Amino acid sequence: MKQVWKRSFGLLGCCILVGLSSCVSLKTSAPSEPHQEPAVVVNAGTTQKIRIQVFSHGWHTGVVVAKSDLEKIKLDWLDEMNPVGTNYLEFGWGEEAAFRASHIGFKEIMRALFIPTKTVVHLERFKVSPYDHYPDSQLITLDVEPDQLRAMMAKVKATISVDKDGKLVSIGKGVEADSEFFRAKKYYFIGRSCNAWTSNVLRAGDIKVYSSFAPSLMKQIRKHQQR
Repeated sequence: MKQVWKRSFGLLGCCILVGLSSCVSLKTSAPSEPHQEPAVVVNAGTTQKIRIQVFSHGWHTGVVVAKSDLEKIKLDWLDEMNPVGTNYLEFGWGEEAAFRASHIGFKEIMRALFIPTKTVVHLERFKVSPYDHYPDSQLITLDVEPDQLRAMMAKVKATISVDKDGKLVSIGKGVEADSEFFRAKKYYFIGRSCNAWTSNVLRAGDIKVYSSFAPSLMKQIRKHQQR
């Protein structure tokens, strides 16, 4: 199932962004070797940083955070994500129909090109290390301060619709084994992509990157990582 929605979502996003032109240069390649977790560097007298990951499935990007780190920063809406029995949470944003589709055709592409469409935040919960969970996807590790993570999570929450009681609006099971869709506030259109959403989440944490295209975004994040 994962491969189906990745291909469908990638095709839709790519075609929307470049007006149905060639997709080849806009897709990140698969990793050439297995992921390895970078060593943790702790400098005397500094705050222990929190480790997050940014993934790219090709055209689609998102952010991964350990549940234990969300507990550490005392995230007050963590329980609304039903994290019992999991270790990591993956957040991504995109067009609802593309996430759910088994096939994206001309009609669906034209609709998304010319008609603003509903969006969702897709939450996946998983137990294994991200370095094992994404064998076919690019993965970048970032070490951030607790306040940076709080700001990023506030940005994620700000994109999700809430009900009259202020609770996140869940609209049912997502596309992975343990996943869930939440109704997002804004509509999808040519200038608002999943990669722009990931960029804005990172920028909320003072990670100054931005791109509507996955390869460019991942390249910028690597440069930031090396500073």
